[in-house]
This record gives sequence, structure tokens and C-alpha cells, in this order.
Amino acid sequence: MHKVEENIERVKARLQTAAVAGGRDPNSVMLLAVSKTRDTKSIQQAAQTGITDFGENYLQEALEKIDILKSENHNYNRTSLNNLLTILGRNNLQ
Repeated sequence: MHKVEENIERVKARLQTAAVAGGRDPNSVMLLAVSKTRDTKSIQQAAQTGITDFGENYLQEALEKIDILKSENHNYNRTSLNNLLTILGRNNLQ
């Protein structure tokens, strides 16, 4: 198992434990993987483990990663309106 996969499994276990401890259904908790500063190989490994939601702060990095992954589920924060319009041209944000 790759280090990325091991880390994700560890985080998922912690999320489940925290959800149960907080009286929440573990299925109601979404894991958002922060891809900021991570290389595309690591992002691809994360996607292969079932991660579908990624957070990215930098537009240029986000666009590169969207093109590589072709995923429909990305989350972006701290983007200006112009940056958001650029992203919308490449991705189906929900």
C-alpha cells in the first residue's frame, strides 16, 4: 500500500471515530482532501482510493489538476470571481 493510501485510511478511521463520538452518522461526514502543494501523482493516488472532493487555493494548480483528473467533484476556496468563472469553464461545480 502506498503512503498516500495509508494516510487516507488512517484519516477515514479517525473521521468515523469522531463522527460516532459526536453522535453523527459517519456517512454524513465528507472527506475533503486538500491538494494544495501536492504533486499530481499524489492526487491521482488519492483519487484511486475513492477520494472525489479536493480543495485547492491556487487557481493555476487547480486547473492543472482538474485537467489531469477529469473529476466532476472539486471544491475551491478563496478564489476571485474571475478565477471562479475560469474554473466553471473547465469543471462542473456543484
